[in-house]
Amino acid sequence: MFKVLLYVVCSILVIFMSIGVYKDINTQLKILKENDRENWISTSGYVERLNLIETPSTHPDPIIREVFPNNKCEILYTFKYHKKLIFGKEIGLDTLHQKNDMLQSDIFDKLEIGSKVEIYFNPNNPMESVLIKEDINYRSGIRAARKLSFIFLMLVVMILFYRDSKIPIIHRIKIIS
Repeated sequence: MFKVLLYVVCSILVIFMSIGVYKDINTQLKILKENDRENWISTSGYVERLNLIETPSTHPDPIIREVFPNNKCEILYTFKYHKKLIFGKEIGLDTLHQKNDMLQSDIFDKLEIGSKVEIYFNPNNPMESVLIKEDINYRSGIRAARKLSFIFLMLVVMILFYRDSKIPIIHRIKIIS
């Protein structure tokens, strides 16, 4: 009975962990495929406008709302491509990662109006441009690796218990000399 319960629990854990790994990896691959960043070109440009907009948090606790506002860094930068002046306002391609208030504040603190910055843009559509090219959230990759390790461990446990159950009963008799 114990072995059956162990198989069921391990199987359920492996299934749910596999779903989590799939979601983590699929999210990051989707960001890469949608934007085809491998072919984007790097150039230099200038920060034209920079604002940090602080809005109150939507948290129900008034103290938390006051201490942790929602920050949004609004930026406008320019660069030249084929003698055309192009404007951009995107920080990076990973929009989920950009909602981090600390990241928005850090960007605002690091840059100044007139700063020369490196800009990455899509040569097929120069209106698509960003300041951060490699902004994938690597934590989800680390999470996926941990889940894969756990899945491997569960499979090893299941194999060892299965193998043990296949040993004939006669060989389980231990002779003490």
